[in-house]
Amino acid sequence: MILTIRQLRRMIDEKNLGVQIEIDGGVTLENAASIMEAGAHVLVAGNTVFKSADPINTIHQLKQL
Repeated sequence: MILTIRQLRRMIDEKNLGVQIEIDGGVTLENAASIMEAGAHVLVAGNTVFKSADPINTIHQLKQL
């Protein structure tokens, strides 16, 4: 996933497009920072939040990235 995001970000930047990349699916606390570093701007972490023992804390942790 990270390689694909990097490739997409590079293509967008080369064409000087004002496009944000949104990732929906597979986003976790463990990989969210790497996904953003690869070039994504918007993360959808539904299962990570709603299946968490403490959803509010999980949201807080994601926002700190």
